[in-house]
Amino acid sequence: MNQNIQPDLRILLTTSRNPSRRTRTLIKDLVLVFPRATRISRGTKNIYELAVAALASRAALLVVVSTRKGNPGTMSFFRVTEQRYFQLPLELSLKGVKLGYEIRRQKIPRTVELLILPSSPLSPSAQRLCEMLSKIFLAPLIDGSQAAETTSTIMKIEETNNITHLTFFHGALGKEVGPELRIGTVKFLERASM
Repeated sequence: MNQNIQPDLRILLTTSRNPSRRTRTLIKDLVLVFPRATRISRGTKNIYELAVAALASRAALLVVVSTRKGNPGTMSFFRVTEQRYFQLPLELSLKGVKLGYEIRRQKIPRTVELLILPSSPLSPSAQRLCEMLSKIFLAPLIDGSQAAETTSTIMKIEETNNITHLTFFHGALGKEVGPELRIGTVKFLERASM
């Protein structure tokens, strides 16, 4: 496992305009699992105004979850710096979401580090997704033997029947701590930069 201290990446989460209740609840769940994450109500803010709000809260990553047919629809990622903001080259279409209260997760103290655990085997597309999420969240990739040794939050990425699943659990305790996301389409936006 990478023993370097994870950079102090602060994350600001928000929704698209006019979010559904499920989308707002997903944002609350994600704030609990992502270290150093906060949320902001979207209101009428455009992306520029959200980037300004991210800077004000010292967040370098902005995550926007849109609503489609009353459910969380897509996740988009933006890097925010003093000089500019730009969309990162990944967009996730959510095929299904199981919220924290639906899986009866246990309350676990928030952690200060996020690690990514790819399960095997993964398709080349799912492997690329792992690498992109690692870059976006500045989170090291680990293997299963390292998961039980850490007190960090672990984002587990696995594939069944060509559907990619993201789940969150506490490493040493092995308890699920967050929502379960089923990823439909993964768009790698070639125009965006990292």
